[in-house]
Amino acid sequence: MYGRIVNKKPSLRDVAKQAQVSLGTVSNVLNRPTQVSEETRLRVREAIDMLGFVPNKGSSESSKSKIVGLILPMGNSPFYDEMTNGVEDAINAHGYRLLIGYSREDEAIELQLLNSMVESNFRGIIVTPVGSQNQVFDKFIEKNV
Repeated sequence: MYGRIVNKKPSLRDVAKQAQVSLGTVSNVLNRPTQVSEETRLRVREAIDMLGFVPNKGSSESSKSKIVGLILPMGNSPFYDEMTNGVEDAINAHGYRLLIGYSREDEAIELQLLNSMVESNFRGIIVTPVGSQNQVFDKFIEKNV
């Protein structure tokens, strides 16, 4: 139909354009956030939130994955250690394995870990969010992650 706007999935290029940065910078924010200034990471993260960008999940093999991810803000905490043990015991009982990532209380690292787990087709991901803005999680939830 003439004049109809097609609602397409936002791409890395769309995020880069929105954040006014290069494709490489967006890739660094997603994969190597410590190589990008905090100001630039925030701009890219805002563009990701605004556009609803979610990386490709890959194949449909995710339903066969036996790995569950756990993203924690910090390590060496009695609370998180006890919680991790409980999660691990619960999922091990059903044949799953737990892999843990630490965000170091940095939203950019948290997003990097989340994207990596999605791209690796983890069966599920448990997150203790760093920030108060959970819009990124809404986008993953909408995509059935």
